[in-house]
Amino acid sequence: MQERWPVTSLSGGGTTSDRHEPSTSDSAGLSTTFPMDANPQASAPHGAPPSPDQTASDDSPGLDRPSSDLRAGLFRLAIALGVGAVVVVIDVVSKSWALHRLASGPMHVVWRLDFDLSLNSGSAFSLFTGQTVLITGVALVLVAMLLVMVWRAPSAGRAAIVGLIMGGALGNLGDRLFRGEHGAVVDFIAFHFWPTFNVADSCIVVGCGLLVVSLLRTGSPR
Repeated sequence: MQERWPVTSLSGGGTTSDRHEPSTSDSAGLSTTFPMDANPQASAPHGAPPSPDQTASDDSPGLDRPSSDLRAGLFRLAIALGVGAVVVVIDVVSKSWALHRLASGPMHVVWRLDFDLSLNSGSAFSLFTGQTVLITGVALVLVAMLLVMVWRAPSAGRAAIVGLIMGGALGNLGDRLFRGEHGAVVDFIAFHFWPTFNVADSCIVVGCGLLVVSLLRTGSPR
């Protein structure tokens, strides 16, 4: 016999069921009740916070963004430091050679190019002579700014260019702090129509030129 549930009218004060779930009856007269909605997210009240599993799945792509930016920044920094280290090594070796080889007098190379040893207490190309403390402070600030530029560089090529400038700045800064020439920088490349300079000065000038070209190309419409 099929089981029947009593239904009491509202006027009688009894309990009524305001939700009727679909049911099926088998041959034995037993009824089986099916849930209205098997999807827990669809049955959740409107405006309820998402479940932890749903939040984790939605946020997982965004969690990879900071780590990707960090890896890219470290990669650009490694390129700049590598280029800068090569510049510093070449600059230090060339200056050491100049101090020993050119101590007895200048050496003619070709045309108007001579290797002529001189000590410069100024900045690049003998500018601001005698302002060693000021130039050292400016160089330290410049290196810090270059590191920020490397981190924000849009490409590895830009990072290499900034590394060239940074290597030149560190090469001359090392002379002022560690070489023992009373804060003077070793210069030895002389064209006689241009102030005497060194490898670090050359890298700074070439790097600045390349940086200007790179900035212009980045800002130009394609």
